[in-house]
Amino acid sequence: LDPSDVVSAKSQRLDASAAALVARRTYGFQSIDGTRMGWSSPSLTKLLQTLTSLHDDHSHTFCVSSFYPFRLLFSPEDSMTVSERIDVFGGTICLNPTWTPTQWLDVLQAVTPASMDALSRNQTVLSRGLETLHSDTTGWLPNNTRIIRGYSCSSAEYHGCVLRMVSYTHLLESDDVGFVRNDTQTPASRNTPTTEDGTISIVIESPQSCRRAVVTAQGSIRVGSGMDGHDIGSGVKQRYHQAAAANRDETRKLDQVSVGFASVQNRFRLERIRKMEHSIVTTDQIRDCLDRLLELGDIHEHEHEH
Repeated sequence: LDPSDVVSAKSQRLDASAAALVARRTYGFQSIDGTRMGWSSPSLTKLLQTLTSLHDDHSHTFCVSSFYPFRLLFSPEDSMTVSERIDVFGGTICLNPTWTPTQWLDVLQAVTPASMDALSRNQTVLSRGLETLHSDTTGWLPNNTRIIRGYSCSSAEYHGCVLRMVSYTHLLESDDVGFVRNDTQTPASRNTPTTEDGTISIVIESPQSCRRAVVTAQGSIRVGSGMDGHDIGSGVKQRYHQAAAANRDETRKLDQVSVGFASVQNRFRLERIRKMEHSIVTTDQIRDCLDRLLELGDIHEHEHEH
């Protein structure tokens, strides 16, 4: 790489970051995410400057003075209605970057104080629901699990699934279902976590992409948002030990990747190496890539010696 190209690219990224900061503060967004578009930094800078100019010209037509705590997401998704673009469960406002400013305006003007209130209520309910599940004492979920939303699951589907799981927890607590509680089970029948198991993620996906509990290569347990609490609990119980073993293996691989990052940074004098957010690249693929880079460095060094 030409050093001047590196300097230019860094300058362009700084320009995009500055434009994002101005737009975020102007609208009051909690954050602005344009990473999924794959646009160049100059194009992203121009897009954000257009967004800021739109506020300067039309803020008097908005129903709210600040869009906080909504997050702005730029996405090429084009099949959503205006109301669907204002996600009062996940807290995002979705704009298509190829739209005209007038089309953006239709979405932004549809955000009302009622939208803000609905988002606040939903986030409070979700937070309390997750707290209930993570502090569950009935034992239907192992105490080292965490519940997260998968990429295929909408925030509304995730919200509904969590609330059904909370309702199932309350049923177990009141003994209104005909199941034996874990405090009467023998130790051998429980999925008792060990210190080596780490944290097991229960990833909630859309009903279309997941209809039963499945263990991923990374040691997570995927479940569908359409499953009821009993089916989720049964699936987690059946696949817990498989997930714990995969999770330990993934942790070992991540340790190797950390060592590989340090080696490649040192060999090529890089400022940093990172995995892109929302990337589908696996840990094995990252590890193989780092190994090839180190091999390339060895070949290059050998050629210079001769």
